Amino acid sequence: VQRSEFAHLLAQYLEEAVLNHHIGAVAVVASNPFLGELTAHLEAPVQKALCAKHALDLTSLSLTALDQRLHTEFRL
Repeated sequence: VQRSEFAHLLAQYLEEAVLNHHIGAVAVVASNPFLGELTAHLEAPVQKALCAKHALDLTSLSLTALDQRLHTEFRL
């Protein structure tokens, strides 16, 4: 239940950011099954802005390692 609520809350945040032109593109990196739950909550504006989605669990990485991996592997 908490995971679904968080997915819904995050989807709402992303929709607001897209609609208010705070972000123009959305790339999602999340572990399964959260990635599926999150994408199920994404409304049309965010779906249109979705440029990439990757089913990966990166929670064990340090902030430095996470930053490096996102830059080198995904060019984010």
